[in-house]
Amino acid sequence: MLNNDHESFAAAQARAAAAVSCESVVLPSGLTVLCRTMPGYSSVHAIYATGFGSVHRAFRLDGKQVTLPAGTAHFLEHKMCETPKGDSFNFYAKTGASANAFTSYDRTCYLFSATQKIDENLDILLGMVGKPWFTKATIAKEQGIIGQEIKMYDDHPLRDDIAGTVESIAELTPQMLYNCTKAFYAPSNMVLSVAGKITLAQAVDACKRNGLYRARAPHEVEWDIPAQDGPLPHKEALFTMPVTKPCFGVAYR
Repeated sequence: MLNNDHESFAAAQARAAAAVSCESVVLPSGLTVLCRTMPGYSSVHAIYATGFGSVHRAFRLDGKQVTLPAGTAHFLEHKMCETPKGDSFNFYAKTGASANAFTSYDRTCYLFSATQKIDENLDILLGMVGKPWFTKATIAKEQGIIGQEIKMYDDHPLRDDIAGTVESIAELTPQMLYNCTKAFYAPSNMVLSVAGKITLAQAVDACKRNGLYRARAPHEVEWDIPAQDGPLPHKEALFTMPVTKPCFGVAYR
């Protein structure tokens, strides 16, 4: 379980549930399931999310210090979609579902929308995220792919970009990624949210099929937030893009 920020995370879950008047349940495993049954809708939208993002770079797992290079959460997002049987997006394509995933500063989300084979799609979603599979060969392949993506754009980050750098992701190893899944992809740090032509019982049944219902011994995890010393890498950034609406942002420690 997460010792730090657990109360605020739980409060955010409760506010999210209240905001959309959805049903919710916390399973014995610690997983929070939210459901908004919507009569008259023909589709289902599901999101499986963890409170692990690009800002989470250091933590203690069962008393052992773990330090991560920039871009780890984003890299892990890509790798979680790959299974020993193939890419999960290929499985979604066979069911007709539309799937995606994204990483932000404080969370990683996996999602799909579908009008048919809902139980099968839930199994794909929960199965791929619940059964991590990493090897040196597959990590090296992904490092090349993401490295090319990083080179294709320059997002002018004030600190570290969500995707990291070519140099930072080159430091990743299978053990680092497995440490992340043990710490942050535990049911107690995750939320399954579904809406549309689906019931809470149907979502809970999917969790049972994928081993996410029963209670389990939690890993002890503590955030390690480093002190922000020294000058900012970039005091300001100004650039022109082919958009019609100007954007302005302010960041602070």
